[in-house]
Amino acid sequence: MKYRFVAMLDILGFKALVEQLGIEKIHQIMLELFKSAQRATNIDFGMKIDRRIFRHPAVRLNYFIFSDTVLLWKDYQEIKHDKEGKEIFEGKCTLFREFNRGISRILELALLKEIPLRGGIAFGKTIINIDKSKNNNEIIGQPIINAYLVGEAQNWIGVAFHSSCQAKRKRISAY
Repeated sequence: MKYRFVAMLDILGFKALVEQLGIEKIHQIMLELFKSAQRATNIDFGMKIDRRIFRHPAVRLNYFIFSDTVLLWKDYQEIKHDKEGKEIFEGKCTLFREFNRGISRILELALLKEIPLRGGIAFGKTIINIDKSKNNNEIIGQPIINAYLVGEAQNWIGVAFHSSCQAKRKRISAY
């Protein structure tokens, strides 16, 4: 089990898209979308805001597509344990910002391709094992359920954050 940021995104109007474009075209669009997102998020970049320079590392997101649902995740690697074995989260929200930037880029590219996405983001312990060589795929965890539920509760294109994201940010140093 690992702590992860998880996003569950649904393609709105998927049935109509498949009927209009066909499954091969939808497959091609999805491949292009994620290839574009990976290219765009694999570039380190910086920006200047109020005379302060912010440097952002490249985003490397994992994803799994099942029909009209896309699961994206990023492992949280900055976990330590105190003397009693309790987990302590340390860092400056870098991984959250990186994950959020990747999701934002995917939403932007999807809209440019006229693919409306709606979803949610959550944080917590999950088991995600994707092993093509053994034909073994396991995707289990409360954050996956939380991300799905918060996404389903909204009536607009975009993503909503589950409270699990906020709870962990309070324990992590501010930006």
